[in-house]
This record gives sequence, structure tokens and C-alpha cells, in this order.
Amino acid sequence: MEKITCVVVDDNPRDLAHLVALIETNSSLQLKGSFNNPVEAATFILAHQPELLFLDIEMPGFTGLEFLKSLPYSPECIFVTAFEEHSVESWEVFAFDFIVKPLRPDRFNKCVLHLQDYFNTKGKANLYDEIYKQDG
Repeated sequence: MEKITCVVVDDNPRDLAHLVALIETNSSLQLKGSFNNPVEAATFILAHQPELLFLDIEMPGFTGLEFLKSLPYSPECIFVTAFEEHSVESWEVFAFDFIVKPLRPDRFNKCVLHLQDYFNTKGKANLYDEIYKQDG
């Protein structure tokens, strides 16, 4: 399986560094960029269109929920936040997962395993669609 390309956006430098370290040690993920400024992140994300975003919810200027809604394409999104009360809102924007800070490596790894299963299934479905189109 190819690595899942991802970008991290979190205004807290310590949380950002911790998440980047977890991603860099995971063989399933390829970090394309990490940002503590959502505006800079948006420019990069639009140019590179990663498959997955790790987003903090509470950021200066706007929320991670608003950030995700503003994108013209729909990457998978895992919200990583200290505020559990945003969990319902995250599901309303079809988040892949919601992880509460402080980020624990075991919880992160469990999330990535589910992510791998999802991308494997999605890849197989796309392959079957292509075969069907060729035979159809």
C-alpha cells in the first residue's frame, strides 16, 4: 500500500511537534507539511491536496471545522483537540476520527490502523469500478 499523504495544522507548537513525531515514525503516513498558521496551511493544502488532514479545532481566527468546510475538495480529516465538546460537530462534517489531547501513541496507532483499512477498501472499490467500466 502506498503511504497516505497528510498535513498537520495546530496552533500549539508543542502539540504540533508531538503529532509530527508520531506521524514520522509511522510507516503508513507521509507527512507533506505541518503548520501552526491555518492561512499558510490552506495555501499549501490547495496546492498539494493531501489525502488526510490532522486538524486542531480551536485555532485563532477560525475553527478546524470551518477550515475543513472551506476547502474545495474533501480530504479525510482527523480532528485532534483538547475540547471533547466538539466531537458531535466533527461527525457532522464527516470527520474520519476525533482524538482528544493529550495525544496518546496507542490511540494514534489505533486510528492509523482504521485509516489503513479504510484506504485499502477504498482502493479496492476504485479498482473494481475501473474494471467494471472497462468491461461495461
